[in-house]
Amino acid sequence: DALQAGEESCSPHTNLSWLLRFAADLHSKGMAWHTDWFGNASAFPRTAVRSGFNSWTHGVNNAQAIKHGAVWARQSDDAIASTAQSLQAWRVLMQHHGQPHGAFAADEHLAGVMPSRGTELCVVVEAMWSLALTAQASLEDSTAVESLDAAEQLAINALPGGLSDDLWSHPYLQFSNAFEARPDTVDHVWASDGLNAGMYGLAPNYECCTSNFHQGYPKLVANLFFEAIADQMVIVSMWLPSSLKTVKVGGGALI
Repeated sequence: DALQAGEESCSPHTNLSWLLRFAADLHSKGMAWHTDWFGNASAFPRTAVRSGFNSWTHGVNNAQAIKHGAVWARQSDDAIASTAQSLQAWRVLMQHHGQPHGAFAADEHLAGVMPSRGTELCVVVEAMWSLALTAQASLEDSTAVESLDAAEQLAINALPGGLSDDLWSHPYLQFSNAFEARPDTVDHVWASDGLNAGMYGLAPNYECCTSNFHQGYPKLVANLFFEAIADQMVIVSMWLPSSLKTVKVGGGALI
C-alpha cells in the first residue's frame, strides 16, 4: 500500500512506476493468503490452534493479511474480486474465531470462539486498518458497508476494552468474559503468551502493542469523512462523534 501511495502521490514529472513493479514482485512472491489460507478449507484452522504455531496461525499476521486483497485491488485487473477476498478473510476469521467484542480471538495465535481466550491489542488496531482499506478499495457499496460496520464495532467495543482511559496502560490480551487483570497468572488459558499477558501495564508481556496501538484512533478519525469532489458530496463512513470543515466541497462548510 505504501509503494502504491508513493507512486500515486509523486510529481507528474517524476517516473516512479518502478514502485508498482516492485509491489507486483512482492505480491507474486509473498504469502498467498487467499488461496493458501483464508480460501483453503483444509488449511485454515476452524478451532483454537494448540500446536504447530507458525506465521500463518499468528493473530496479528492474520489481521494484517485481511487487507491483502484490498491492497492488491489498486493494481489488479479485477478490483471487485480482490476486495471480496479481503471480506471473505474477515468472515472466515469471525466465523471460526470471532468474539462478542467484535474482534477474533488470537492470544498470539488463532484461538477459537471460547470467550475465555484472549485477543491481542495489535490484532484490534491492525484489523481496523485492514477493514478501512477494504472499504476504500470497494467498488460495491455492500462490501464497503460490511467492512465499515466491522471496523466500527472494533473501534467502539474492542479498542476501548484494551486501553486505560489515559492511554498509558493496556493489557497485552483482552478477554470477553474476564473479571480481573492480574500479574503472574500461572493457570492461564492462553496457549503461548507469558504470565503477565492479561495484566495492565506500559508494556506487559511484550512491547509491540505499546508502539502499535496508537494507530487505532488517528487512522479511524482520518477515515471518517471523504470528499467526492466531482459530485460535490461529503461521504460519512461511520456515525461517530466528530466534526469536519470541508476543503474542496461546500466552500469550507462545518459539519
